[in-house]
Amino acid sequence: MFLKRFWLISLASALLFFSGGVLLLLASHPTPHKTVLSGNTTNALTVTYVIDGDTAILSDKRHVRFLGINSSEKGESYHDEAMNLLKKLVEGKPVSLEYENEKTDRYGRTLAYVFLGDMFVNEEMVKDGMAITDFMQKNMKYEAVLTSAEDDARTQCQGMWEGLCKPEGKCLSFPSINTSGQTRNDEWIQIQNICPNTISLKGYLLKDNSSSNRFTFPDVSLVSGSTITIHSGCGTNTTKDVYWACPQAAYPVWNNDHDSAFLYNTNGLLVGYYTY
Repeated sequence: MFLKRFWLISLASALLFFSGGVLLLLASHPTPHKTVLSGNTTNALTVTYVIDGDTAILSDKRHVRFLGINSSEKGESYHDEAMNLLKKLVEGKPVSLEYENEKTDRYGRTLAYVFLGDMFVNEEMVKDGMAITDFMQKNMKYEAVLTSAEDDARTQCQGMWEGLCKPEGKCLSFPSINTSGQTRNDEWIQIQNICPNTISLKGYLLKDNSSSNRFTFPDVSLVSGSTITIHSGCGTNTTKDVYWACPQAAYPVWNNDHDSAFLYNTNGLLVGYYTY
């Protein structure tokens, strides 16, 4: 009886030690993130053609615009790289689509989160620095996932973010923006040079999240510590103030609720970024 009891106690102790070790191992190696599809999905549709880094055509002829992300437009830096990555990931392969509140955009394209097996393709594009986050208010399900991927890509200067790790990308900051002015010139954004050297902005491109709002800088320079204000309306350019649109555009540049500013140098590298 004594030997049997001793054997049972030893066995229980061993099992407790083993289970504790397993728990410790699992704690030190957390389960990788896996996005779970909702029931609002369409499965097994083949991607027949990739248009760019955020749009593709399916075997049922639908154009799919990937939700929550935005890649470079044709002619912009990293357009070709983003398109080629998306081709590599999904072209000719069966994918699942997950929809949210808005299923189509104003162009009739299907809005969807795209999955290839366990891979969340939208997240993969952002993680590799081939797309930025771009959320619609009614489609926010994966905001945290995509924002985290973008933060990591930007910190590591992956893909389109590479210019931010270069000396010039560390010099230009956006100290202030006003998006709610009563006139176009009351709406503005500022850029500051925080480095000791002078930076010429001639030919630099400033744009927002849209494909239509673009401003090319005239022959102006930022000396160390100086700030320039870019007004959305029309006026006479100086060393401290420049004007986006003459004649004045019908609509404002910056959205009141959320938008992003991208500053590209003459080589097409992103050297300044601001989001709100």
